[in-house]
Amino acid sequence: MTLTDSVSDQLMAIAAHRYCLSRQQTYIVGVCIEWLYAHWGMFTENTQQLILRDTVSALMSNATSPPATTIHGWKDFARWGMDRLTTDQETWVRGALSRKQQAWPL
Repeated sequence: MTLTDSVSDQLMAIAAHRYCLSRQQTYIVGVCIEWLYAHWGMFTENTQQLILRDTVSALMSNATSPPATTIHGWKDFARWGMDRLTTDQETWVRGALSRKQQAWPL
C-alpha cells in the first residue's frame, strides 16, 4: 500500500491508530504499532503530531488497555516517534498535552 498525503489517507491513518489505542492486547495492537513504524516517514507533520499527541494522552490517562505489554509497546512507539519530531513538532505535542496536569509518561 502506498500512503499519500491526501487528506483521506492521513485521516484513515489517524482513525486506525485511535481505534488500536483502545484495544486490549490482541493482534491488532502489535500490527498497528509495527505499521506506524514502517509508514512513519509517509505521514505529514500534522499527522505525526496528532498520532503522538493521542498516544501520549492515552498513556497519561491510562486509557490504553492492560496488560503491561500493550502499554510497553505504546510507550516504546511514543518515545521512538518523539525522537523523530522536529523541535516545533515536539513543542506542539507537549503544549497540546500540558492542560492534562498529569505526569509525562515517557
